[in-house]
Amino acid sequence: MTCEHAKWWIETAVAAGVARGMVLIAAAGNAGVKSAPLYPAAKSERDRD
Repeated sequence: MTCEHAKWWIETAVAAGVARGMVLIAAAGNAGVKSAPLYPAAKSERDRD
């Protein structure tokens, strides 16, 4: 699976869950307490198409 395919799959799964009213919690790596938010947890609703 390519990185782009994995990204598409995650975005599709998250969108399907949200459309069904699910609450989703995502963890993204372990870059330390001072790191910037990472994908997919950093993807906000306003980033949707």
